[in-house]
Amino acid sequence: MKNSVILFSLLLAFNLSFAQNLKPYILAFESTESISAVKEKVSANLKANNIYSVGQYQPANDKGRWIIVFTSPELKKSVKTVGGLTGFAATLRVALTTENGKTVVSYTNPTYWGNAYFQDNYEKVKGNYSTLSAHLITAMKASGSFIGTEFGSKKGLSIKDLRGYHYMMGMPYFEDSVELEDFDSYAAAVAKIDASVKKGVPNVKLVYK
Repeated sequence: MKNSVILFSLLLAFNLSFAQNLKPYILAFESTESISAVKEKVSANLKANNIYSVGQYQPANDKGRWIIVFTSPELKKSVKTVGGLTGFAATLRVALTTENGKTVVSYTNPTYWGNAYFQDNYEKVKGNYSTLSAHLITAMKASGSFIGTEFGSKKGLSIKDLRGYHYMMGMPYFEDSVELEDFDSYAAAVAKIDASVKKGVPNVKLVYK
């Protein structure tokens, strides 16, 4: 009997450890409406919750896919609070895909990516991410029947592993960034990137707010 109790306790602890793991994406809802109709609805409800689109695009010119890149006051405040490479965390994404006759809407999990980008500094901005997550859920509930299932990884990653993420031996860590160019001013950098995107990527627009 004692051995059975120990085994049960170990299995429970094992399952709880996976339950606490985070996955990179959240399934928001599914709709029978067209991807175009859902896109307009989602965009409006994001804006109503202080979440703003800074760019949209169609991956691989596939009419069955659409991406909304967004930011929010919470993301901007978090980046400003910590600085450095956390600039990568200034935006997140909503994805719309056509699957089996339905439009499926998902978005990048704020808690997952917040821990990945801010690492041990995440505790300083955790409140901002909680607020953003709540706003996203409200926006998605206004757009469809909210599901809220995390996906994108079989087992997920613990907060500890996310904050020290390393794909494999020999690969760089997050802080091992590559400097592509430097400029005399922020405005000069933006102008250069804007011009390069307009020249090299058709139908892509950059919006700065």
